[in-house]
Amino acid sequence: MHITLISWVGLFILSFLVALYATISGGGALVLVPVFSLIGIPLLPAIASVRVVSFFLQLIGVVAFQRKKKVDWKISLWSSLWVIPTSILGASIALYLSQRVLTILVAVLMLFALTVFLRINIKNSKEKPQYRYYYLFLAIGCLLLGLYGGIYGAAFSTLLMIFYMYLGGKDLLESSANASVVGLVMAFAASLVYVRSGVINWAFILPLVIGGGIGTVLAVEIASKKSPDWIKGLLIVIIVLSVLKLIATIL
Repeated sequence: MHITLISWVGLFILSFLVALYATISGGGALVLVPVFSLIGIPLLPAIASVRVVSFFLQLIGVVAFQRKKKVDWKISLWSSLWVIPTSILGASIALYLSQRVLTILVAVLMLFALTVFLRINIKNSKEKPQYRYYYLFLAIGCLLLGLYGGIYGAAFSTLLMIFYMYLGGKDLLESSANASVVGLVMAFAASLVYVRSGVINWAFILPLVIGGGIGTVLAVEIASKKSPDWIKGLLIVIIVLSVLKLIATIL
């Protein structure tokens, strides 16, 4: 699909703003998938393309977090072990769902992810004692999150950070860093399935990766602060419009 210069710049700016906000709190795909859908890209190619973009942005994020020595590799690798098989399974399931079924499923998942994203105030979470059965619950949670990530994946990092903070006792930055590692592995596994299927819209990848990459690095550097509230407001507007569009296509 051809992309104009105006579209390229628009996607660059949007990806920069989304990464600036979502690198620490998660939720980037919650905006990017709806944007693709709103501009007329079919849902499956939109999800697949965002998985590829997410891989590159998570890679940049992991490098930036590691420079700050915020990654707990023991926890990150344990989590990653469980998301690999189910994220591949989730992406494979998405390929075989009909457009209507996928649309209904994504609309439901989008509302769920938005609810979690808005209700959880992760910035105010403090370090807590580690839950006794932390590793067991983390393994079960990552199996389920991997399946979700392969099919859709919006707010994947936010959901995983809840496990790290509320069960593992991690602080915000370390939770975000560990979630970036696991998100990288999940995105890579799911992307392998989508790339082989040939559903990726490669024309939209470059501006999203460049803009999001710059926003990711900047977000890690100013990690103690959030981006302006109006960015979150814009995110909510885009998601609501997208859900309405999905509902309209179902009816």
